[in-house]
Amino acid sequence: MTLQKIDNINAIDHRFIVDIETAPLPDAASFADTNLRPPKNYKKAETIEAWKQDARAKALDRAALDPDLCRVVAIGVWPEGGSVEAEVARTPEEEHIMISKLWALLRRGHIVGYNVIGFDLPVLLRRSLYLSVEHPPAFRLNKYRPSNNITDLMLQMSFDGAMPYRSLRWYARRFGLATSADAIDGRDVPMLVTLGQWDAVKAHVEDDVRLTGELASRIERGDILWGRQLVPQELNTPAPFAASNETVF
Repeated sequence: MTLQKIDNINAIDHRFIVDIETAPLPDAASFADTNLRPPKNYKKAETIEAWKQDARAKALDRAALDPDLCRVVAIGVWPEGGSVEAEVARTPEEEHIMISKLWALLRRGHIVGYNVIGFDLPVLLRRSLYLSVEHPPAFRLNKYRPSNNITDLMLQMSFDGAMPYRSLRWYARRFGLATSADAIDGRDVPMLVTLGQWDAVKAHVEDDVRLTGELASRIERGDILWGRQLVPQELNTPAPFAASNETVF
């Protein structure tokens, strides 16, 4: 299923679970820090060179998480009352189209994600800048006073950083939420992209979106997240993000 521009629904007050997957830019290595300084106790030239190569490799590994050095290779969305949908982008042209579709969908909705303030939205905004994608006015990404149309579940679970941050998959296990059998980790996505395993990338982002939606439905029983009832009275009651036949992308 691919993302389709929404023209036939009223997106006002709709809530959208959003998750992205990223990989390093093909030329990320050319932007690596060249001012590498090995430990002072390293004296041998071969030891220093080995350290530099290792440092460059680690920097490249981190490029997938750097808004200036990564690209968006997949986006998953779960509209409230709809079904999980996802799309992958193999080229910059496909990435441009994919991000444009997302902004069109979210133009008047409420964004829900896991670390969406610290990662997903900064990356989407920066990629929009680099790709010349028209996007909404800048969001307020202050974790203590974010824009009122953003909910970050990671901040909710950590009480705005008062407790240690844990991963989405950690909480999925803690709550007993079912995960896909492939056990793909987000750190595996760059390698999957390199290998051309796009179906696995898409399946992973779909699974993360589903877990985020299910976690959202378990976090609160009151009006904290969106100013209205979020979680059903019973945990086995269908969640607000339960799938329906309505297509909203």
